[in-house]
Amino acid sequence: MKKINLYTFLILLVAFMTLPPNQAKAACTITEGTLSYGQSTLAIKSMQTCLASEGYAIPAGATGYYGTQTKLAVQKFYAEKLNLPNWHGLSVGPLGRETISGLNNKVVSVGSGYKKAGNETIFKKYLAENDIYNLKPEMAVPAMGLDEADRSVTNSQVSQTAAPQRVSETTVQISGVDEPDIVKTDGENIFYSRNSWYGGPIMPMVRTGGMEAMVDDRMMIAPYPSNPGATNIITAFPPTTLKVSEKVSETGDLLLDKSSNTLLILAYPKIVAYNVANEKMPKKLWELEVPQNSSLVTARLNAGKIYLVTRTWIDNGNPCPMMPVSGSKSIFVPCADIYVPMQIEPISDTYTILSIDPASGKVEKKLAFASDGSATTVMMSKDNLYLATRAYTEPTEVMLEVISTAASKYVSPEAALRINKIKGYEISLNGKLNEVTVVVQNEFNKLNPNARLKTETDFNNDVSSLMTKRQRDLETTRIARIALSTLSIQAVGTVPGSLLNQFSLDEYNSDLRVSTTVGGNNWFSWGGSSESVNDVYVLGSDLKKKGEVLDLGKGERIYSTRFMGDQGYVVTFRQVDPFYVLDLSNPAAPKLSGELKIPGYSSYLEKIGDDLVLGVGRENNSVKISLFDVSTASAPKEVAKYLIQDEWSEVENNHHAFMHDADNKIFFIPGGAGGYFFSYANNDLKLNSTVAQDSVARAIYINDYYYVIGNNAIKVLDLKTWNEVSNINLD
Repeated sequence: MKKINLYTFLILLVAFMTLPPNQAKAACTITEGTLSYGQSTLAIKSMQTCLASEGYAIPAGATGYYGTQTKLAVQKFYAEKLNLPNWHGLSVGPLGRETISGLNNKVVSVGSGYKKAGNETIFKKYLAENDIYNLKPEMAVPAMGLDEADRSVTNSQVSQTAAPQRVSETTVQISGVDEPDIVKTDGENIFYSRNSWYGGPIMPMVRTGGMEAMVDDRMMIAPYPSNPGATNIITAFPPTTLKVSEKVSETGDLLLDKSSNTLLILAYPKIVAYNVANEKMPKKLWELEVPQNSSLVTARLNAGKIYLVTRTWIDNGNPCPMMPVSGSKSIFVPCADIYVPMQIEPISDTYTILSIDPASGKVEKKLAFASDGSATTVMMSKDNLYLATRAYTEPTEVMLEVISTAASKYVSPEAALRINKIKGYEISLNGKLNEVTVVVQNEFNKLNPNARLKTETDFNNDVSSLMTKRQRDLETTRIARIALSTLSIQAVGTVPGSLLNQFSLDEYNSDLRVSTTVGGNNWFSWGGSSESVNDVYVLGSDLKKKGEVLDLGKGERIYSTRFMGDQGYVVTFRQVDPFYVLDLSNPAAPKLSGELKIPGYSSYLEKIGDDLVLGVGRENNSVKISLFDVSTASAPKEVAKYLIQDEWSEVENNHHAFMHDADNKIFFIPGGAGGYFFSYANNDLKLNSTVAQDSVARAIYINDYYYVIGNNAIKVLDLKTWNEVSNINLD
């Protein structure tokens, strides 16, 4: 690799570190005596954070130094809150400290880390503070980007004599919390949305609107096929009655509320509800539309209520009111009701959660809060919704400390004093970093060429090493816990790193388990790239950390996670597939129980027995199915594996494509060439039957029949004989 000089190295670092800085994380409790102009203390840093969170601008951020910017903010605060318009702003005494802390405490939402804006002026002031950082929020993708979820299965037991006794449900993360998918059934009818996107992609993909979105280096981008599609209502049981009874023009992922016979079609940009009590005459009930500056993140059906999560890009010029959905039932959210982070930080989008009655379309509750609009992950339990987004950290502050620490070994005492003085300036962090860089560069320029080359090489290496040690300070995810009973923010917490998908989150006994990947970005590739690590955290109901397991799979990244009771399973991948078993029985002291390294990887994990975990992923160019025996947690074993000579399976990145018939120890996965039914009886994997059919999408079961659903046809197999007993073509 071509070596670059120190100046270029530092300039590249400075360029990277110009990400919008977050304010300091000091608590808004000021216990020190009088704070005065010219001082530099932690109490001043805390006061600056409090003032900024109330909308009093300090452009340099919470530096801890009481200078001109802080004086102006104090003057304005005293004038507005203490009715002292002539206050000089050169000090903050007991009354000022108490007022600042008291006001801050009053606006906190149950210690959540968010505050309600309170009025339109304050919300716009908050946005104006973001202009300090020259924010350029990306437009919300007008898409149906439904997040990935976990893969557990529930069986609906129907007791009526004429009705089937066994009916499969969509594979979901939490039993009883339904998730949108292209196929739903009530046991007598099949509702199948032949989406325009589904035409047999050649690589695993996720749906995010008009294009397939690149998820990782295994994905590729491809446009949707042009056929308009339709949602088919198919009479399905018994198989002799198999026929298409009716079609509706809208297509998209579906939710089916059986109690009210309501079929919800997430037909972006529309959300349409039909009453399907009479499958031959579906009746449109209501319709919502997602505006152009918004997108639908995901939806859930839980306890007879529909929950929609939308994302709306904030128009800084005209942000109020915010409208997440429009149409005959338009919903407006006043800026006063939008929650914003307690600390001033970049926000680009507002997330709105709507609780809707499926039959009437009435919005019964709503919650909106502003955040960064990237890397959204949603997980819903029976009682809570968790929404995770990227949280801005202070990379420039970390970089400043790293450069200063590394430079202390190589510069003169006079230069070291100069660096410390610069760090106390009341200028922006980027300004400090640039000033320190100049000091270091000038010192190295004094050396002869040979000494300079050696010093710069050592210095670059030290900086890269220190940054790797601080990588957990550079990448953070914020998680909000929202109680469904009140649709209110109950707690907010942060964890280092980023989440893979919603399986990275799991609620158990009021705790939240979280798996993250930290680093692995080539931020410093000119001096050695940061090495990725993978962590698992256990957070309490207040989302404060209880315990952690760190440094799983160094140099790798998480490909799948599954939390099940007191155990967790994590797969990381680079060249081999480390399968980790975690003991989570003690939330305060989780630990790694066992590890197994095998070729390939598993991107989907499903527990299919007390001591059996199924993995679906890839080995070389084949779809790989692994059966893990975890009866001895300290020594997990791959007791069986099967390679399908198929290029891909949608199960790899969409758990809804997986069907599990626990009664008969059979599961189904679709592939590019057709559908595959496997048995896992006797701790072995046996391919029971295949269905050669293009664009196989799903399989469901009704009683003892398997319905294999593809874009062009539906075929019905008798599971006792594996004979095809019925089929229809879909025009």
